[in-house]
Amino acid sequence: MARPTRNHGAAVLAALLLCAAPANAAGKFPIGDWYGEGQPGDPNYHWLAHYKPGGVFEIVFRHCISGKALDDNEGGTWSYENGRDRISTLHIEGEATHYVDDYETISNTGRVWKYRMVASLNADAPIGFVFTAVRVDASFVLPQCDMSS
Repeated sequence: MARPTRNHGAAVLAALLLCAAPANAAGKFPIGDWYGEGQPGDPNYHWLAHYKPGGVFEIVFRHCISGKALDDNEGGTWSYENGRDRISTLHIEGEATHYVDDYETISNTGRVWKYRMVASLNADAPIGFVFTAVRVDASFVLPQCDMSS
C-alpha cells in the first residue's frame, strides 16, 4: 500500500504534537489524543496522534484519494520545551527510520493548537507551514474517505 511521502507525514505529525499542550504548560507536553486535517499542498489528509507518557507517540495518517483510504502508521519520540516541539520519527509502517522536525507554538487554547514548522533535517520540509490540531477523546476515529474530501 502506498503511504504519504516523508515530507507530508513529518509535517502532520509535528502539527499534532504541538496541539497537545496549553501555552502555559511550563515545558510539559500533555498526554492525549489529537486530530488534524490537511497538509501542505493536499487538504485530503487526516491524522490521529496518540501521545503517551515518557515522550512516545503513535500516529495514523489517512490520505483520501477518490474515496479510497491510504493509511500510514508512524511512531517515535517527542519533547516539548519553551513553546517548541521536537519530534523524532523512528519508524514508518514498521520500518526503521530517523528524522527530526521542530515546531513552534503560535497559539494554544488548550483545545485548539496552531503551530509552525521551523526546522527539519529534510531538505523538502515545508518550513513555515502553519498546522492546526484539536484535542479529541480516546474513542475518536478517523473519518472514512467517502465522508471527507
